Amino acid sequence: MDKKKTGQLIKEARKNKNYTQSDLGDMLGVTNKAISRWENGDSFPDIGVLEELANILDLKIQDLVTGEIQSDDKSYDEIAITEIVRFAKTQMCEKRRRIFGNLVFIAILVFAVISGIAGMGSSDLLYSDASRIVYYALLALSLGLIVCEGAYHGKEKLNKWSGASYRSLAALISFVWSVVMTIAVSILVTNGIIPFGMKMASVGPFIMTQLTIIFIINVLLMVFELFRWSKGAGLVHTGYIISIGTMYLCALFGDLLHRLSDIDGFYRNIVEKTIVVMLELVIAILASRILCRKKDISE
Repeated sequence: MDKKKTGQLIKEARKNKNYTQSDLGDMLGVTNKAISRWENGDSFPDIGVLEELANILDLKIQDLVTGEIQSDDKSYDEIAITEIVRFAKTQMCEKRRRIFGNLVFIAILVFAVISGIAGMGSSDLLYSDASRIVYYALLALSLGLIVCEGAYHGKEKLNKWSGASYRSLAALISFVWSVVMTIAVSILVTNGIIPFGMKMASVGPFIMTQLTIIFIINVLLMVFELFRWSKGAGLVHTGYIISIGTMYLCALFGDLLHRLSDIDGFYRNIVEKTIVVMLELVIAILASRILCRKKDISE
């Protein structure tokens, strides 16, 4: 069973029928993106659509499974049956992996949301000098899970890491804004300058409002990625990792605002938290790249 060969066969048969990817997708009840993934060899058609796909493209099921047009020799039929059984087992395993992956990503999102509520809310749940260790540990755990999950699903998931997508760009901008805004305001206040004509008492709520907005934006980005994952698209990419880091950074900054005692200490703590979170993000991104490279070599 070779996904590349099967994809090329589907592509050639579709073009011979003068069907577009959208036409074929409509006939099968799937999206044109699903057809594209089949033809690119990124995924294999679900076993439930093989018969209909074969009928539409005037192919045999064994042709689709083996990736080449077979003769009427009985030996080919035996090979096809073996491949179909093996494919059915593989696809069942993939479904289990996807369910497990969904649970992992939901857990990561829940960890991040609870941390944000604890850090930026009014509860005293984690207000202590050691609370930052809890956030660092949860962030490291979340990043470790996301990298391992990406590696577990192989090259076709890991090679979709990209910093060029608009989601990655949005996550990066939100991360930078949370750091720049918080540090800039703290520096101005340290030097006796209250920005935007605010009163001193309004500086904290202003920063907290900005952090809350950034936090919500990244929650929405993560939910959108989870939705894409459930539809079969690749999930693991740089923007997703940055979104996770940004949410925890907002939680850390919010926790610090609630325990603000002096401006100088506030500034030092901001720098420390930013450096630690950035280091964790860099390690996670590098780990994913290394795993991707090893996967490419092994395959």
